Parts: sequence; C-alpha cells; structure tokens
Amino acid sequence: MNYFALFLNNESYIEKCLILIKYISSPNSRSLPHITLRLFKEQDDKFDYIKNKKISYLNIIEPGTFNMETSDGPYIVYLRCESEELEEIDYRPDFPFSRLHITLYEGTDFEYARSLFSLLNQMPWHFKLTFDLPKHLSERAMGAGTLRRLNYNSVCRDILGENCLDVPNEIANNKQKLQVVKTILDELTHYLNSQNSKSERIKSLYSDKESTQDSSNFVDESKKSSFLNVEDQMIIDGFPENTVNKPVQDAIYVTPPEYARDMAQCALAAFGDDSKKIFFGDSAIGTGALFIAIKRLVDAVNNDENKHYSFGSAVGIDIDERMAKEAFLRCSKRDLVVIYGDAISPSIDLGEKRNMMIVNPPYNRHEEIPEEYREKAKELAEAQTGIQVAANAGLYVYHLLIMDKWLDDNGVAVWLLPSIFLQSRYGKAIRQYLTSNVQLMRLHVYDEEKLQFDDTMISTTIVVFKKAPPVESQKVVVTYGVSISEPQFSKTFDLGYLSKELKNWRSIIVDSKESDSQRSLDIRFSSLFDIKRGLATGANSFFVIERSKAKEYGIPDMALKPILPKARYLQSLVISAKDDGYPDVEPQMALIDCDLDEEIIKSKYPAFYDYLQNAKQKDKDGKAIVDRTLVKSRKPWYKQELRNPPRFLLTYMGRTKKDLPPLYFLLNQSDAVALNTYLLLYPKPWLMEIIGNNELLCKKLLSSLNDSAKKIIAQQTRVYSGGLQKLEPNELKNLSIAELPNEIVEAYKLTCSE
Repeated sequence: MNYFALFLNNESYIEKCLILIKYISSPNSRSLPHITLRLFKEQDDKFDYIKNKKISYLNIIEPGTFNMETSDGPYIVYLRCESEELEEIDYRPDFPFSRLHITLYEGTDFEYARSLFSLLNQMPWHFKLTFDLPKHLSERAMGAGTLRRLNYNSVCRDILGENCLDVPNEIANNKQKLQVVKTILDELTHYLNSQNSKSERIKSLYSDKESTQDSSNFVDESKKSSFLNVEDQMIIDGFPENTVNKPVQDAIYVTPPEYARDMAQCALAAFGDDSKKIFFGDSAIGTGALFIAIKRLVDAVNNDENKHYSFGSAVGIDIDERMAKEAFLRCSKRDLVVIYGDAISPSIDLGEKRNMMIVNPPYNRHEEIPEEYREKAKELAEAQTGIQVAANAGLYVYHLLIMDKWLDDNGVAVWLLPSIFLQSRYGKAIRQYLTSNVQLMRLHVYDEEKLQFDDTMISTTIVVFKKAPPVESQKVVVTYGVSISEPQFSKTFDLGYLSKELKNWRSIIVDSKESDSQRSLDIRFSSLFDIKRGLATGANSFFVIERSKAKEYGIPDMALKPILPKARYLQSLVISAKDDGYPDVEPQMALIDCDLDEEIIKSKYPAFYDYLQNAKQKDKDGKAIVDRTLVKSRKPWYKQELRNPPRFLLTYMGRTKKDLPPLYFLLNQSDAVALNTYLLLYPKPWLMEIIGNNELLCKKLLSSLNDSAKKIIAQQTRVYSGGLQKLEPNELKNLSIAELPNEIVEAYKLTCSE
C-alpha cells in the first residue's frame, strides 16, 4: 500500500516549529509531519495529475484529537488544516469524515496527549502558511520513514537558539517535553505577530458541527417523512443522541475527485448560457464532493474565460445523517443548503426545481431494499415517468426516475451510474427514460479494467441529459476510456437509433470500437468448438467428494472420475495434470460414476455399497437423493451422463473479482471433467489436429479466448442483480473470437474452402 502526502520540511520557520513539536512529542516516529491525501494499491493514469499538482499554501486551523474516548488508544493529537488545492485531490473513501490534518503525536500515553492538546488550544491558530516555493505531493510506501533526512540540531537551534536540547536524550519526562513545546509555541506566536511573518490570519472554510442546530442551511426532514417508517433503526456513529430510520443499508461510494471534475465539466458544458443563474441540486449529496467540484469549476471559468456564471441557490439532500452533517460542515459557507432526509420521499420539500443536477446515487442491490420500500419507490417512479421498473432493479434506478420531479424543464442532469445499466434487463427502465422522456446528450463509459472507486469493483458511466422532449434526429455523443477529456473511442449516434436498440447499449459501443480489420474475418466459437454444459449430478454434495475421503469410504478407483473443483480453487488458467491424470490442484475432487449393478457392488465393494445407501435416507422433508428427478432418471442412478475431459472450459457465471473478470477461459491438460458451473469446449477435429499436444499453440489460443471474454462480458452476458453475469451455451456459439493465432486462422480458411 502506497500513499500520496504533502510533507513539511525545514524550508520555513513555521514548518520547523511543527517538525520540532512532533519530534519532541514522538521521538521514535520515522516520519516528518505530513498530510495524507490518498492511499492506493497500484499505479493509475489519473495519478499523473496528482503528481504534477503544485501546492502553494496551507491553512492551519486548529488542534484536534482522535481516539481520546478509548481506553487503549492509540491517542492522536493533530492540527486540522484546509486547502482548496488539496481538497481538489483528497480522496480517502475508507475515511469519508476525516479532515486534512497533520499528526503531531500518536501514542499510548493518554495524559501526554491530553496535555499536549490543551497546550495547543492556547495557541491562536487560524493562519495561512504560504510556501516560498510551491510543493509537490510525495509518493511513499506505508511504513517508510522520512525523518532521517532531517538535520534536527539545525532545526532546533533555529527555533530554540541556545536553549536547544539534545531531544530526546535530555528530556526525561512529559513535564519537560511540554515545557519545550510551550517554548516553541511562544516563539511561533511571536513570529506570527512579527513583521517578518508572511502568514495572514484566516477563517475556516468549514462550519462548526454545533451550528447545524441554528442554521437555515441545515434542514432536518428525517422525522417528517412517513416514507422512512421502516422498523430497522440504526444508530449513526458520531451522533449517538440521534436515530434515523434508514430503509436501506449503506451503499455509498465517495466520488473520486477526478470523476467529480469530469461530471462538473459535463454539467457546465451542457448548461451553456452563462447569463442564467445555476440552481444546483444533488439528491445524494454525500460529503459534498460534486457541489464543491462545480463550484470550483464555475469560479475557474469565470476567472480564466471571463464568463459570468452565478448560483441562484444550491440544495443537497442525504438520508445518512453523517453524510448530511459532513456536507453542511464542508459546504454551508459556500452557500449549500443541506436537507437531512430521503430524497425519494414525496413529503420532502425540495423548494424550487433545479436547472442543474449532478448526482452519484446509492447503488444498493434489490435484495438490500425492504420490499415495502421497494414497492413504494416503484409506484413513485412509474407515476413520475410512466416507466415500469423491474423487480430486481437497484436503488439507483428508482432514484434517477423519481428525481425527474426535481429537475426543471430544460434543466440539465449529470449522473454517475453503474455501467451495468447499459446491458442489464432492469437497466432498460433507465435506457427507456433517456430516449423517451428526456434528451440524452452524452454517455461516457469508463474503462471497466480501470476501477473508478478504491472501495468497490463497480465500473461506471457518466450520463448527461436535458429535461426536454426527445428528438429522434438529436445527436448523442458516446465516449469510452479512462479519461473523459481524452477518450480511447468516440462516436455520435442518433437518439432514434439508440431508442430502437434498447436491448443492449453496451454491445453497440463495443461494436463501434472495433476496426473493420477486426470484423473482416468473423470466426465464431461454433466454428472451432462443440460446446456443452458441464455435468449436472442432481446432488453434488453426495456424488462429488474429495479424493482422500473417497478412499476412506472404500469407494474403488474404478467408480471414480477426476473432476475439477470450483473455479475459486484454481490457481492458474492452465490446469496441469499429475501422472494419474488427476488435475494438479487442491483439493483433488472425484466424481462417483459407476455402471455396475447395485448387487454386484454389494458383493464386491461392501463399503462403497454402504455409502450409496446414504442416498436413500429421507431428509426432514421426507425426500431422499434417489427420489430427485435427475437422479432417478439414470440407470443405474449413480451412473453419470457421459462427458469427456474438455480441452478448454469457460466459467460462464460469476462476478468481477479483483484479479479476474466474471467470465474467463481455462486450458485443461488433465483428465478431469467438470460440473455445470463451467461450459465445456471441445475442439473440432480439424482444430484438434492442429493444436494436438502443442502446448505453446494451446496457450496462444487460450489468450485469444480470454481476449474474447472481455467482449463477451460487454456484449452478451446476462447481468443479474449485484453484477452477476451469465452466458448460455447457445449464446457463446454465435459470438466471434478475438484475434486468433495465424496457424489457426489459416487452417480455418482451408476448412472453409474445402
């Protein structure tokens, strides 16, 4: 795990004071004082912007603490900071309520932490630290030290002069430490009041938590709405005195600043006329990231391009009290009115309709939504738009349709939606709305291989539309890629064309990305493979057992076949074989498959016979395994359907994982068959003749198949709730394969010419 941070160093008097306080308070710390802005696991193109960002100032606001209410710490004392330059790139989804701060002490000494905080509180903070030279953010690995580069003695002499001590060697106790800290703070106060100081006194951009009680910019509608009458009550962390009826569990993903900027740019471009006042709305305001992004963009455009955009009003609403209060704290001084309540509820008073909405809605799956709540939302969505919503739709579908009531005629809206809506059945409600109820202007589909959120696997699409009657000839710009400003692909469609292709917009986009050369030779899966489902046993837990257990039960080898375990147990896309043909995987699984008469088994293999009798035991419902339709249709009932070991397999149903797509192909070098959680691909005779035992060519083909999997996922898979994707054998047969090895292409041409 790495992170980006703004490090203080000994370039200014103020920085030296803070460095010294931290070193005295935490002498064993290996890190210079810094502000952590972003944690990440792997590099990303968007980090180029972060690395090149120049930071010219930092507002030092006030001291604060973490964990002081706990019994064992660690106790943290920090200085809260603010900077619009840093705010623009700050993204810590695991800590959505954490402010920018510099840690001065982190340890287990409660008394020292309490005394240090008290001492810091006596200091008149609220000043602006302007850097002589703009700073860049530094990239660091977690745990890596930065303090060893500091010449401590030089810093100490600059601040304390002759009173400089050999910290920590000459400071034996907390009293002495605190006395030295007080001396440093006195020197800092004197410096700030001197003419030499370049620092200016400032006020915080944020409001106080307590001011929500008497501010017209915070409206508590949570108790007013009958729509929230759900039995499940949740205590909101940080505000234990209040409860809120939350109909659904949290499925909120803090919008990354890069995508907030993209959405703001789309909104302002669609809004156009700078003589109109902006009436902004966000029905899932979160911590206010989207409002801050559009506010900042408007200021920049007005300054740099001599535009005259202005805000008439701005309203944000959130069902989560923590989010609503955080949005108020961050944005009320920037003129955002925050409503704490459920935007879907018809009893919430939204005031004037909005002519600009920018929203990242909650993404709850349908099974996470109580049935009563879902039915009410469905009624409201249909009443507002005339569109029926599928029962398995996620909350964001209802949210978008119902929020049509908040958008003014000719108002523009920008939504960040899960890309699944482009192809899923339940997403058809949104596709219908975008082509029948409003003027769709733009879609930007983010590259699904680059995760947009650090805390979820969801890939997303920006949707831009205007609330006006649709016109079939209207042009819709569709872009794809990591960057909305520099997309990998861009194409314009007529709205009428999209309205006739409601079944699957994702396939349209993928087809458009392909070049003519890619489509010139259309080789389909059915041309290369016979495709079958894996085995259905009727009772996997009985017929499929670990090989070692089969031996314990006395089941003879002649009654067993090697069978692949579930895909999650496979460590490689290539399944190698042991000498006996079983796959080289753990656990090794075996399939009971025997055609001997039961009486012969009883005579020759009594232990095996005893095991089979377990299938005749009735369960609590009075049913036995042998009574199941599939099982009793077989003769004998423990003889499986014939399946030869497949050379290739497809995991035809699954969800995206961090290191694998939901569907992927495997090369099977063992004698194992597979269950119906896989599709089995048997090469046609002509293909088998070419690949034979050519392991290199088999792996090249496997690579082509997995390149095809990306297109399959985009075009053809059936998407179910929660992102589960599935593909049927007949659907796979008709799909094209990505660029194949030349040897196979040439052989295919020969078979076609014969």
